[in-house]
Amino acid sequence: MTTVHRQKIDTDLTILEAMIGELEDYIVEGDIFRTMMIDMGRGNQQYQMSGGDMLARIYVLQALYANLTGAEKDRLNTIVTEFEATKHELQTRFHHVLQRELKARLDMLEWSMDEPQGDGDMLSPADRRNLRRVAVIRQELADDMPPEIMAALHMLEQHLQAEIDLIHQGAPETSDQ
Repeated sequence: MTTVHRQKIDTDLTILEAMIGELEDYIVEGDIFRTMMIDMGRGNQQYQMSGGDMLARIYVLQALYANLTGAEKDRLNTIVTEFEATKHELQTRFHHVLQRELKARLDMLEWSMDEPQGDGDMLSPADRRNLRRVAVIRQELADDMPPEIMAALHMLEQHLQAEIDLIHQGAPETSDQ
């Protein structure tokens, strides 16, 4: 595994550890997005927290699990255990926040895809991040989605499946924010 890839794993673990500390408040307050300052060892950096973002980072790291060091596996296991416990304790509220995030992300994608990109069907990095979050939220919610959201998801099915495939391969995203 390359040094850059190793740094990305450490960055994602650090971000997730900070987000876990805010997860219960995030769910209870019902915010779709929360801006956080996270100490990344070289100063504080701003990150946007959402349920979809946490799920996407966790799923990618789980796909890379066999390649993680023992310390990285321990960190990820702790994160997942805390995430699952909080999610289970506040499942109805968490799913409600995810449904609202899904609607917001679908609206952003619809608006973005209506705008001419200039280079055919190429998606911007922001659109790809949104698609990844939509894919993991859809997976988390399963049957707990309103019919109008299901219809919008069917329109994006090909793009969503491509993102799911990348997640299962442990493919990192182009940007952390």
